Amino acid sequence: MRLPTLRLTMLSLFVVGCPTGATDGTVDPTDSPSASDTDTDTGTPTPDTPTADTSPPSLQPFSADFLWADIPLDDAIDFGHTAMPVPEGDRVEAEALVLSEVALDAGLSDATVGGNVHGVGLGFFDVDGDGWEDIFVANGRQGFGGGSTNYDSTLWKNDGKGGFTDISKASGIAAILDGVDTFSVAGADYDADGDVDIYIAAHPHSFLLRNDGSGVFTDRTELAGAGGPESGADVSYGSKIAAFGDYDGDGWLDIAGASSTFRDTTRNGYVLRNQGDGTFADVSADMELQVRRSGNPCALMWTDYDNDGDQDLNIWNDLGRSDRNRTLLRNDGTVFTDVTLDVGFTNQMGNPMGIGAGDVNRDGFLDYYIGNIGNSALLLSQGDGTFVNFATAAGVNGGGSSWGIAFEDLNADGWWDIFVSHEGSPHRTYTHNQDLPPTFTAQRWTQPDSSSHNVPAAFADYDHDGDVDVITGNTYGNRLQLWRNDTPRGTNRFLEVQITNAPTTGEGTGVTARVVVQAGDDVWFKDVLGGSSRASQNALTTRFGLGHYTGADFVGVLWPDGRTIAAINVEGDTRLELP
Repeated sequence: MRLPTLRLTMLSLFVVGCPTGATDGTVDPTDSPSASDTDTDTGTPTPDTPTADTSPPSLQPFSADFLWADIPLDDAIDFGHTAMPVPEGDRVEAEALVLSEVALDAGLSDATVGGNVHGVGLGFFDVDGDGWEDIFVANGRQGFGGGSTNYDSTLWKNDGKGGFTDISKASGIAAILDGVDTFSVAGADYDADGDVDIYIAAHPHSFLLRNDGSGVFTDRTELAGAGGPESGADVSYGSKIAAFGDYDGDGWLDIAGASSTFRDTTRNGYVLRNQGDGTFADVSADMELQVRRSGNPCALMWTDYDNDGDQDLNIWNDLGRSDRNRTLLRNDGTVFTDVTLDVGFTNQMGNPMGIGAGDVNRDGFLDYYIGNIGNSALLLSQGDGTFVNFATAAGVNGGGSSWGIAFEDLNADGWWDIFVSHEGSPHRTYTHNQDLPPTFTAQRWTQPDSSSHNVPAAFADYDHDGDVDVITGNTYGNRLQLWRNDTPRGTNRFLEVQITNAPTTGEGTGVTARVVVQAGDDVWFKDVLGGSSRASQNALTTRFGLGHYTGADFVGVLWPDGRTIAAINVEGDTRLELP
């Protein structure tokens, strides 16, 4: 069964608590005395008799520790559903996770994944605006373990029936990226025209691809000044990664990148400021950007780790000195300050390769999972800007080599689970045990192709059936893997939130926004990221499990600059489009 979609255009706005007969938020004049009534004996005005206040009550704004501004509710969109917990006697708990590898059935047998040992990215994008997530594969030159074979980047259209079709040529992707050695992919609406544009970290320079709205792309790199620093000639064992964010909170999406292969050896990171006119300016020097230079940057993510309303930059490097291969840059408005050691990012990890963020212990602060060879880290926020590694106690330190990572609620029980892609060994899921401090139950998922390296992952509900699916891929020219989530989730409900057009700017993907959902006493939040996991892009929606609630009392969206959207009384098992 596919989820229905709730859209603002299908509903009228009203304020909760309007008196009977006044559904538009106004007071019916027949319900209160007229000021023109007079005493028929004296001809003088009769004082109004005190009556109860019949004006619509004002809803209190939503506030929380993880929000840097209150979200007003007076103009909240009301979808009319009264969220209730499922009665205990009627509840059916979710069963163990079931992930079915269905790429061949979905028409993806020719979706080859291959390229540099530290390259290859996957993306879930709705490139043509039809509501279904398409798949992008960022390929390149096989420079390690496989000679100099070239693999073409491809784009696959979701037909809405469970299948995909190669549209690489029709979209312009094939011509633009012909022979290009790509490393990672990120998606966002950089020009605020309502569709998803794509940024490709590549050798010798990166690419900005502008979407015309129908899923046809043009190369705007040179006109926009978005190529970033050029890479060195030998990238056979290097890396390059980038993501969209909004470091200055002006509503226009900026770009951050990091590489081990820039020709300018004095730097290995950059920030490009979106000037709001379709062009970018390199502000790396102005922002005093310093990225630790040991190893190859593999995991880059914009998040607000300290809940102060601006986006901080997290970069982890593979194959580097374990005391110098990670960087957490706190955004101080005019400069980035390296706080790596101050916050406790000192875990001795020689090969950090992937990163994910989510609040696994419901304390209102983001926690981070960092992939590694043999010993990954779950960095729990202490609420004071510092972190401790809780991986062993939580049962998620794992083994093997972990790359693509995400916090997703895979069984919709209201607790964030963790998916981790592995090279040369089964992928792993860690299902939250609904306890605090958090512990997890591990499951393994055998890959159809055992030879692998640099295994990216991206996440979406590609078939709109109310759960989170996954794509993974290997470097050595094996086919894409599509893992359909077939978990029996009992009476757990699911909610997917999509931001179609942001207030003021009109930016159409919601990147940098924080989405918060409340059902009863439970509250969750998740950020919309323009670049996720291991060099990849998750669907530009936020996906929430509601547990045994029939819906959400409140859904709110907050941007770094204070813009907000709010909805109330939202039914579960729906895809909610805002505004």
